[in-house]
Amino acid sequence: MVYLFVYGTLQIGGMNNSYLDGSTFIGRFTTKDKYYMVTTRSRVYPYCSTKQLLPNMEPYKVTGDLFDVSLAKFIQLDILEGHQYTQKRIYLDDFEYEVFVYLVDSDEIVGEIYESNRFIPLQGSYS
Repeated sequence: MVYLFVYGTLQIGGMNNSYLDGSTFIGRFTTKDKYYMVTTRSRVYPYCSTKQLLPNMEPYKVTGDLFDVSLAKFIQLDILEGHQYTQKRIYLDDFEYEVFVYLVDSDEIVGEIYESNRFIPLQGSYS
């Protein structure tokens, strides 16, 4: 099993949460370190980064959902998230184990980006 921290569309209520079907929800947690968060024009997909991707951005601790996922599910999620995100290991406040998260650590986000100080997952499909 793999601990996976999600902060966007994979969160409970997010449009991609069904990819986590069969996984165990552990709870809501906040990152120990601070990160920069941006979103695209559609405001559907958040990107969390260790890099300051826009001028004058302030990093902050990110709140999201923690799941215990199978290794097979984790590999499937890599296919979903792997084109722009990189899996990293991080620590969360009030959780003793290291967890995985998908971060963007490149300047190659497709489309215009905007600062986002929080991401609220939206339900439904988007076109």
